[in-house]
Formats: sequence, C-alpha cells, structure tokens
Amino acid sequence: MIETYRLDQTELPILPCPHDCVIKKIAFDDSYITFVFEEHISLHESIQHIRPQSDSLIVRYHLIAPDFLTYRAIRHATRLGKRFGNEGYHLVDNRELKESVKFRLEYLGQRIDFKTILVELCREDCGSILVDAAVDSIEYEWIDRVE
Repeated sequence: MIETYRLDQTELPILPCPHDCVIKKIAFDDSYITFVFEEHISLHESIQHIRPQSDSLIVRYHLIAPDFLTYRAIRHATRLGKRFGNEGYHLVDNRELKESVKFRLEYLGQRIDFKTILVELCREDCGSILVDAAVDSIEYEWIDRVE
C-alpha cells in the first residue's frame, strides 16, 4: 500500500515516524531519496500501533531540486590531549549517506515545513546524521507480511 503526503499544500500532513527502525539501503538520484527499511519492521513500537501487519517500508522523498544536504554530528576530538575541530553538525558529501548503511543506521525522526524536510538518523559509530532536502511529496510504501 502506498500513502502519499504532500508538503506543497497550505496544510501540512502528519507523517508516520518509523522511529528506531533500521534502514538497510539508501539510494538517491536527481528526483528521489529512497530509504528501504529492515524486514519485520512491525516489531518496533513506533510501527506496531500504526501498521502492525507491515513487514517492511520504503520511503521516497520527491526532490524539488536535485541537491540536498547531509550533515554528520562531530564531537570534539583530541590529539595529544588538545582539542581541535568544532563540535556540531558538519556538511559531508552525500555519498556518506549511502555508505552509512554499512553501520547500524536508525531512523530517529523528521521535521517538516512547506516544501522542506529535515530527517534525523542515528549511525551506530558516529552518532547523528541530518538530511535536509527540498521536497514536494513523500511516499510511504508499506510492504505487508505474506501469510
């Protein structure tokens, strides 16, 4: 089942949030960013209440422009006992987003505004990753269990 949510309307939708669900694949091109989630997604509390019959989920963000931004949280690092670098979120190459699925990558949440989404992910080895994109629609493709 595919649900489509529009971010280019005057009234913004309430999006389902697959909080704590693991993303197993990320793809993007000039038109879409796609997150493919793990199987057995309904074992997570965030899904049990909204789609208990679902086995997986594919989320597609339709990009207004082909460019989007990926940020990674940088904690302070030390070299010989001295602190260097700045803490906070630093812009990284979008390819790092695709490579993040090599580690345990969980979906934490999203914030939406008119034609804008900010997605927060958590990568096991480095902490938070933010994806900032201009989008006009979002598709949730729920894949139900076959019994």
